Amino acid sequence: MNYYQLLKHYIEQSGLSHREISRQCKARGTPVSQAYISQIVKRDVPPASDEVNRVIATVTGGDPEALIIAAYKEKAPVQIRELLDQADSITSLINKCIDSLVDAMVDESGYVDNLYRDLLISGLIENGMVIEDEEQFMKYGYQAKSFLKSLDIEAKLKIFTMVVDSSLGTSPKQGEPAIRKADRPKATHRRSHAILRVPVLRRIHAKQPNPLMEERNIVTWIELANYGDYQDGELFFLTVQDDSMAGSRICNGDKVLVKIQPTVENGEIAVVNIDEQDALLRRIKKVDSDLVLLYPDNPHYKPLVTHHRNVRICGKVIQVRFNPS
Repeated sequence: MNYYQLLKHYIEQSGLSHREISRQCKARGTPVSQAYISQIVKRDVPPASDEVNRVIATVTGGDPEALIIAAYKEKAPVQIRELLDQADSITSLINKCIDSLVDAMVDESGYVDNLYRDLLISGLIENGMVIEDEEQFMKYGYQAKSFLKSLDIEAKLKIFTMVVDSSLGTSPKQGEPAIRKADRPKATHRRSHAILRVPVLRRIHAKQPNPLMEERNIVTWIELANYGDYQDGELFFLTVQDDSMAGSRICNGDKVLVKIQPTVENGEIAVVNIDEQDALLRRIKKVDSDLVLLYPDNPHYKPLVTHHRNVRICGKVIQVRFNPS
């Protein structure tokens, strides 16, 4: 079953009305409106966030991990969906990816490289995890594997995406064969680094030709591991200013990692300037050769259909760093 079929199956099997499901979701601390549940079931909106899928599955007696994985597959690029469809067990596939990631981080003695270890620790702390003894935390490869495999499915899917993206690179255009990263010719003019220093921007003005040109918009810098083989000046973080993408668990105060590019595929989240206004986050869908649909992942915000000339894509969102507060 795909995501929508599985969600409908859980709801029908529970015998609960959309109103009752909404009530029980709110009682569990995750408000989900009756209208939004109806929109998901009718496929009027993209799959819900992991948090919403988990609470709906719990309320209806379904399997939260199965629904979260189904939603992930629905939104994933074609190459990742194909990998998941071919796997006998998605859980086993994800665990293999974790093994591959950790194996690339350890030395011959089994110690996790200090640089990678520090990046992992800082990433976990930024996502709200309390680590009592950083000196001993994930010091060895086996400890890192054990810990990462103990995380919830949401976190493990993020790790899986990172490993697959690093292995496959950017998704090919429609009709082109997939090219493995190892098979690509090396570009002599590019200089990639193991660690990137990425600026955090406050906002992007409509008439700003390049998001990184105005240094006064740079709030701070973040160092991160360069798993995607990017080069300096290709990425930036943008601090989210509203909850228009809350359905994708992107909320006010979070930071989105953005790859600078002028186009995105249908359904992908982009940072865009609309009608010469400051940049915001929206999913993009081309209606025809002239019109573009920009829609939020929050039913409280209205979608917009406009001419493509009124839209400037600043870049594609490739990662989210959640605000721990």
